[in-house]
Amino acid sequence: MAAEVFLLLLISCFSVNRCLSVRGIPEVTFQDVSNLLTSGDNSTIIIDVREVKELKDDGRIPGFRNIPLQQLKSALSLPGSEFRSKYSFDQPAKNTPLVFSCRSGRRATAAAEAAIEAGYTNVRVYKGSFQDWVAKGGEVVKE
Repeated sequence: MAAEVFLLLLISCFSVNRCLSVRGIPEVTFQDVSNLLTSGDNSTIIIDVREVKELKDDGRIPGFRNIPLQQLKSALSLPGSEFRSKYSFDQPAKNTPLVFSCRSGRRATAAAEAAIEAGYTNVRVYKGSFQDWVAKGGEVVKE
């Protein structure tokens, strides 16, 4: 029975070209993220949860916002003006589409879980995150 359920889930995943993470959080691909960045639609916020030092050392993806994972829970509960002052963008509404990214996808999943716990309802994970972006030739800015 378990094998049949797994096979059904696997077929469903490939048939809709969208997968859920092991924890049930929707995932996005390199192409999805690239399309979001080039579409001009700013309704989705992509948050990179790597540490500031990682951004300086490895570079950042243009259009991604940064809130280090260790700060995320407290950041999401800040008053809006304090959030804006600290992170230089408006605090997202609870129904704002959010995509979380990190170096490889692990911290992004933890960040997505934290956002869901904080009441956010439209949360996804860029599974391959920065490593996938670089491997597929995505633009990286070093400052």
